[in-house]
Amino acid sequence: MVASSSLSQAQEREWLNHWMGSGPIVFFEWEAADGGLIHYVSQNVKSVLGVSLESLKALGMKFMHLIHPDDRQPVQQEISQQLANKVLHFELKYRLLDGAQQVRWGKNYVAVQYGKEGQALKLKGFVLDRTHEKKTEDTLHYLTYYDSLTGLPNRNQLLQD
Repeated sequence: MVASSSLSQAQEREWLNHWMGSGPIVFFEWEAADGGLIHYVSQNVKSVLGVSLESLKALGMKFMHLIHPDDRQPVQQEISQQLANKVLHFELKYRLLDGAQQVRWGKNYVAVQYGKEGQALKLKGFVLDRTHEKKTEDTLHYLTYYDSLTGLPNRNQLLQD
């Protein structure tokens, strides 16, 4: 029984790696406690987040190490609150640092696996690299409220104040 369960999980992961291998999404499975020890990460982590499996291992394979240092505490607080409320699914948005220490923007969709006693065991989900989307939003905001030639606030900005 255990072997068939492991085989089905291995087949599922193989399918995910094949299906999502070239997309902007990285799949993760990590522990709910202790900084989120990573049990699984899809093979495209390097191409999407710029972090190799080797560097993840060097960091101790903890999910929180991927998150920008300024965002770690708020993200951990949000995760703790969701787990305390026994939420089954939730979203997170935060900055990540890639292998070159450049900021990337991520959106994380998380599903929680709880044990028989109601304790959170694992978090499974995916991180969508939304860096391009975030840059587009920032550019649109700038063009909406600032003159592109002078950089000064435009009518929209002045009327909003």
